[in-house]
Amino acid sequence: KVILPRGSIVAIAGATSITLSEHNRSDFTISPKRIENAKRMIDGTLRKNVVATKNTYSCSWTDLPSVDASTVDGYAGAAKMRAFHLANVGKITLTLKYDTDGAGTLTTTDDVMITNFSYLIKGRSTNNFDLVDVSIEFEEV
Repeated sequence: KVILPRGSIVAIAGATSITLSEHNRSDFTISPKRIENAKRMIDGTLRKNVVATKNTYSCSWTDLPSVDASTVDGYAGAAKMRAFHLANVGKITLTLKYDTDGAGTLTTTDDVMITNFSYLIKGRSTNNFDLVDVSIEFEEV
């Protein structure tokens, strides 16, 4: 087990809470999406009514061990992520810890729903765990 100096970027909480592993994690993507109504007026000018901006969060892991103890940081492995997904069909809380300007860690919390989850078992290790590709997407409520 290796303790990373900055810790994990993502934690999720629903019926239970887990911290997602940094083991072979891809880039964590935050994609803002505006909910808006745009129309052209009779004179050709564009008018917009922006209702809200909601974020979509996505991330994936390659060759993530299914067992927590086999990840480099001891955080949630693939099997725990899958169990969390199956147990939480409604709103959950997503907590992100990241650096925005080099001045320190920013912590944000959003209510989200899991909109996409995939679990691809790639192979078996000789140490009694599977190697799994996992991808997950959250959309802000």
